[in-house]
Amino acid sequence: MRFYFLHNDKMLTTPASQGGCGVTEQEIREITVWQNNMDYKFELHLENHGPYVYIFPDGRKPGQKNMPRYSFGGGRVSTFDSDDSLTAGIRADVRAVVDGNLALFARIHERFYGQGGVAKKMADRDDGPRHAYFVCNNPVCSGRARPVTVEFSSAAAMRREIKVSHSHNINTAEYPVIRCPKTTCGWSMDLVEKLDAPDIGAPSKDTIQFGA
Repeated sequence: MRFYFLHNDKMLTTPASQGGCGVTEQEIREITVWQNNMDYKFELHLENHGPYVYIFPDGRKPGQKNMPRYSFGGGRVSTFDSDDSLTAGIRADVRAVVDGNLALFARIHERFYGQGGVAKKMADRDDGPRHAYFVCNNPVCSGRARPVTVEFSSAAAMRREIKVSHSHNINTAEYPVIRCPKTTCGWSMDLVEKLDAPDIGAPSKDTIQFGA
């Protein structure tokens, strides 16, 4: 879900049950800090250290990893990550908008990911695969060449932990820290989104249980 923080942006006022932010007319009237720079959109996300927004470039092709983001919850409120690609003007605009509307961003987040939200309904479904594949980040680990199979208790559980979105050929993914099972390693692993990638080998026969 990408949106401009503008009073007339369609996604800002579309109900959460339809995939939008669900901002009400009363809330619109109470907002005093609006987005001024139109070179970016917000993209709402959820992750283990607190909710945040991706600063999604509008009209430019962003990278698939390390998208700039700004936290509005958890232990990193008002904190940028991976923001080297942002201009000072965009950073200032994002900070003013989010910090000036922290409570509203938290409510938007709850509407979208909480009870009744589209993302919550999708996460509660219990059909589909419950396996994901990860590769070790350690360049000298044997797990670097062969993906490790991670098994979740259910498909719904996997969707709650791993959130992958695709838009305009851009992939973004959020997932918890999963350590390499090799006894001499223990580095964190990256999610493999496409098993048919030419630089990824066949999945390992070893399966680890998520959370075990």
